[in-house]
Amino acid sequence: MRLFVFVVLLFDRKLSAVTDLFVLAMQPMTGPWPGGDGIREAATMALEDVNGREDVLAGYNLSMIWVDSEGDAGLCVNRMYESLYRPLTKIAIFGASRSPVTEATARSSHHWNLLQISSISSSPALSDKNIYPRFFRTNSPELSFNAPRMDFIKQFGWKKIATMHGSDHLFALPIENMIELLRSNNIEIIRSEIITKNPTLQVANLKKYGARIIIALFYESVARQVFCEAYKIGFYGPKIVWIISGWYESSWWQPRSGESLDCTTEQMGRAAEGAVSMKRIHISPLNEKTIGGIVPRDFFSLLDKRTNSKKFIGHAFLPKTYDAVWALSLALNATMTNLTHSGSSKGLENFTYSDQDMADLIVGELKNVRFMGLPGLITFNEHHDAVSSVFVRRLQDLKVLKVGLFDPTMNAGVRIKWQNPQMPIRWKDGRTPKDSMTIYERTERLSLSSYVTMCCLAGAGIILNIGFLFFNVHYRHARMVKMSSPRLNNLTLVGCFLLYLVPLLGEYAITDSRALCMLRFIILVVGFSLAYGALFVKTWRVYVIFTNSTKQKNIVTDTKLIVMLGLLVLFNVLVLCVWFTVDPVRIVNTKLVPLVNDAEDIEIRGIVKTCDSENQIYFLGILFGIQGILMLLGSFLAYETRKVSVPGLNDSKMIGVAIYNVVVLSVLGVTVSLALRLKIDLTYCLSSGILILATTVTQCLIMVPKIVNLTGNAVGSVDDTVTRNATHVTDLSSRTQDITRLIKLERELIEKERRIKELEEGHAAKDRMVLLSKQNTTSTQSPDTSRTVLTNTTNSSV
Repeated sequence: MRLFVFVVLLFDRKLSAVTDLFVLAMQPMTGPWPGGDGIREAATMALEDVNGREDVLAGYNLSMIWVDSEGDAGLCVNRMYESLYRPLTKIAIFGASRSPVTEATARSSHHWNLLQISSISSSPALSDKNIYPRFFRTNSPELSFNAPRMDFIKQFGWKKIATMHGSDHLFALPIENMIELLRSNNIEIIRSEIITKNPTLQVANLKKYGARIIIALFYESVARQVFCEAYKIGFYGPKIVWIISGWYESSWWQPRSGESLDCTTEQMGRAAEGAVSMKRIHISPLNEKTIGGIVPRDFFSLLDKRTNSKKFIGHAFLPKTYDAVWALSLALNATMTNLTHSGSSKGLENFTYSDQDMADLIVGELKNVRFMGLPGLITFNEHHDAVSSVFVRRLQDLKVLKVGLFDPTMNAGVRIKWQNPQMPIRWKDGRTPKDSMTIYERTERLSLSSYVTMCCLAGAGIILNIGFLFFNVHYRHARMVKMSSPRLNNLTLVGCFLLYLVPLLGEYAITDSRALCMLRFIILVVGFSLAYGALFVKTWRVYVIFTNSTKQKNIVTDTKLIVMLGLLVLFNVLVLCVWFTVDPVRIVNTKLVPLVNDAEDIEIRGIVKTCDSENQIYFLGILFGIQGILMLLGSFLAYETRKVSVPGLNDSKMIGVAIYNVVVLSVLGVTVSLALRLKIDLTYCLSSGILILATTVTQCLIMVPKIVNLTGNAVGSVDDTVTRNATHVTDLSSRTQDITRLIKLERELIEKERRIKELEEGHAAKDRMVLLSKQNTTSTQSPDTSRTVLTNTTNSSV
């Protein structure tokens, strides 16, 4: 074991009047990070300045005993124990540098009532005062960057943030704290990714979830892997902002020899362009003198003079070392003053490892230390961490530029002083990146033009419907109208009228009304049932009358048919009532495929409001089934009665055409509605157009022939009166025939025709039998005789 002990004694004061105070300095002179030599030079420079001041630690000479920690935690703890058990009481401990070593020593040093201060260690764990109650540091921990990160985010109004960090607690703790800070400021955490090995999956997840602003903490080598993966999947550019650690090398994005990266330097630069980092300020840009009497910018030149411009590892942290020595010196000086003013007989030289009171006094004074150091104003927070200013930097054109200065002493608002307040960051095209694609939710409505067009067509149909209804009522006693059951025709027209109302209750009128949704269903079902149910029962009556094989008179009255129609409508209404009770209809918001505008970074998410219910498909199936059965039966009855030729009585041909028309258009309408239900204008126009067309064709097929017939009969009657003056013909034309008498006469005529045909067939059969019997009786006669008999028989038959 090698132990290097260096005792620095400065003799600026007279030896007889000076008391030595010793500090144990544990720094890595050798090992994986041998930065102890530079730390010793900076500390010695500070000790000279402290001991040269008459107003600081008057009567004392502050010295350091140097121990090589070799960057090993176990070894350093062991050497700390050895040093503490040796003569020369140490009043404090300075070090260590590497965080793991500092954690190990600081966990034990407070048991000797020793204050410990570090100038480099940045582990967030060291801020836990339950474990490290007497530990201080002048180097800000990673946690301290969360405040400037938060202010940076506030500056640009970002509300959605993603995080990515290494699994080491050095990064995990700051991210956990940052997440709490973000949430307390009502900022959404889109995604939080942890890198264990290869960052491929984590980078892909950030892109998948639409992350734009990413706080990323990991080692420099991992950073290169992350940005290489980002380049591969196209997750880079002016829309992406990475906020990374600020302690990387100046050209951190450039691949290093030995690294297995699939990206070139140019590709890495494109991926890393625009990355923002927070870097500790080691040297203040101001010209204000420090407590040591030097201007910050002169520190390194003074240090170079002492060391002949020797380059030290950890060169950037040496100003922190200088300030750490001054902070400890000022705390000891305040403790000395406190002891004097309190009338205590003890001095700093009387400190022992069991003197908890003096140890607490030193810790308390160090908490209150406030002085102008090399980075700026030096103070300590409640975690005994130095509070100092932070540079905000950005990688622009592959150069790390300082764009702002975070000043923790400012009390309100964003505490960042921008170099260019009018344009804090030079964003591409002057546009601040968005934290996410701007999403607009737009409720898709039926266009007014489509709605008005269909309403006009439906209105025209309603006018036509009212005209037909007026004709049917006015001429209900006319023979042609009366024989077609005007009351059932009225019900058909009422059903058509209801169907014309359905387009008026389209999506444009529904908005968010459940009542209108249900009303639309009811009107559609009841209208269809009335319109085509009336046609069905009319055809059924003709079928019953003309297919009755008995001679018994079978009369089917309009009242009976209306009752049948009422039962059909009632059954449909009952199905609707059960549906609306068991499975209530509600307004459902259905999201459409988003429309993305990459240029404007806008995403429009359309929402379609539809009437829907959980089990709607089953109830619609029942209703479609009922109407389908009705249409099939109507088609069958129309086919069976196609040869009935009583004028005005049978509409079977027209009903068959109407049913064919409705079936084809209904199948088309249902298919279009289900396939294009989210295309509001197209669905509404097609379904409404089909409904209006089918309804118009149906009522025209039923009513137009009657109007034409009635008009034609009236013209024919006038012509007969003028030309023939036949009174009996005029009387027959003007007289209304009883429908039952005509039906009976038609049936009797058919029966007589059938009887005549049977008689004719029987007579022919009888003649053939007579001829056959004669042939049998003459079969034994000569051929001549037989021929004569056959001739005579034939003549006789004729």
